[in-house]
Parts: sequence; structure tokens; C-alpha cells
Amino acid sequence: MSKVYKKPSESIEQQIAKLRSRGLVVNDEILIKNKLSFIGYYHLSAYFKSFQDIKTNIFHKNITFEQILNLYVFDRKIKASFFDAIERIELSLKSLLTNEISEEAINPYWFIDSKNFIKTFDHSKFKDRLQKHINKMKNKDGVIKEFYRKYSDHKDFPPSWILMETLYFRDAIEIFKNLQRPLRQKIAHHYGFDESLITSWLVMLNDIRNICAHHGRLWNREIKKIIIPKGTNYIQGNGKILSAINIVALFLKVLSPHSELVNNLLQYMKESHVNLLDMGCDKSWEKNLLQLFEKNNDS
Repeated sequence: MSKVYKKPSESIEQQIAKLRSRGLVVNDEILIKNKLSFIGYYHLSAYFKSFQDIKTNIFHKNITFEQILNLYVFDRKIKASFFDAIERIELSLKSLLTNEISEEAINPYWFIDSKNFIKTFDHSKFKDRLQKHINKMKNKDGVIKEFYRKYSDHKDFPPSWILMETLYFRDAIEIFKNLQRPLRQKIAHHYGFDESLITSWLVMLNDIRNICAHHGRLWNREIKKIIIPKGTNYIQGNGKILSAINIVALFLKVLSPHSELVNNLLQYMKESHVNLLDMGCDKSWEKNLLQLFEKNNDS
């Protein structure tokens, strides 16, 4: 059997006809044409699956396009909230790396000293990557270009607070998880948990950040399982998006204790008509999340 893709492209009218032939109820022709034109059939197809027979792609009885669109909008709201939260977490990590490690090492260039990192970390390769990154950023508008314009005789790396402004979240996580354990613990202390937990959580959140940035489906996605503190019951749905919501709440407890973000996520979930089991929610999910949220507002 051929594995070559041979399906032809289809007009918007053909796409609508296909959806109707599979049992989708189309009440508003203008609406569906608009969304297929500006969101795209293939992108929306990730949301079709929740309403279809897995083998035949036939929609369940009386499923409307509006239901699919509502699921898409719900997912978009969830992603926007995560993106907001992860931005705060990313900035906090970069700030703590700069402040804490510069102070501990008494050196704003601590990242070029291999003694600050674990022995298994390829520090030489890491420095080479940093140098390539800096050379690239010198040719773009931003803090690196401005730094070397102002300090034209400075031939080495910029200080960490300049460098951190240009690094990706994944780069900051790589630096953090490869620091010597006492340095990792010094940073993790600010979040109130052991460094092994923080490392696990940051890696998972970076995956979610990338899903959000590239407009992927998030609400019912399988995600990285994380390390959970022993003796706790407030992190639920490990491997599902609920666990990430719990982790975001724990970070915001420190970073922004009066944020409405967790409460907004809770409201979106309560108002949605999705199967919350697909997000990792059990019967007690709302109670546990509310308890965590109350802890945030009590901080």
C-alpha cells in the first residue's frame, strides 16, 4: 500500500460539504466559511476529534460547528492564561539566576566558569553556543547590540543580566538544571520547593510554552509527567493539563499572590462543556484547585 500523500487540496465549499457528509450540523454558513478561511480546516480538525467516532470520523449525533468553535475558543483561553503565567515564571528564573548566582560567585560572568556547573555538563560546548548566540544578537536591535555599541572595547561575554534578556526559556532552564546543586537549591528556595521539583516543573512548563507559542491544541494533551512533593494531594492529573494548572498556581503563590489568572482558568473550566476527565480532573479537582487558589490569596 502506497504511503505517499495523494489527497488533493479542497475549496472551503468542499470542506463544508465533507463536514456535512460526516454528520456535522452547520447552522451558520457565513460563520463556518469565515473560520475555515481564517483559522483553517486542518487546524480546527484537532478539535473535531473530540466529537467524532475515532474509526469512521463520523460526528456524533447533533454535533454543531458552534460546539467545535466553542472548544477551540476554550483552548485558546487556556493557552493565553498559560502564556501569561509562564512569562512571569521565565522572568523570575532569569532574574534569580542573575541576582543569586552573581552574588554567590561574586562575579557577573559566573556562567563562563565551569566550576559553577555539574561535572557531566559540557560547559565548553555551552560556551560555544552562547558565543554564537551573542554574535548573532550583535546584528539585531536589542540589548546585546546596544551593550557592545556602548562598550565598544568590551571583547568578552556581556554580564549575566544583559545575557539573560536575550536567552530563550529553554536556555535559562538548561543553565539552572546544570548548576551545582547548592546553587540550584539557592534559587529553588525562593519558590519554596526542592530544586529537583523545580527542575521537573520548569521542563514541563517549557513544553507547554512551546505548544502555546505554536498554536497547538493544549486542553486535553498528554504532557510530561512531573515529580510531585511527597505527602501532598493538591497536584492532580499528572501527565495531564490539570497538573500544569496546579504547578502554575504554586509558582504564582510566590510571584503574584493576588493574580486572578488561576481564578480565570477555574472559571473557564467551569463554564466549558468539555469532558474535564480529558484534562485530568476527577470529582475533587475543583475543591483542590480552590484550596490552592486560597493559599495564593492568603500569601
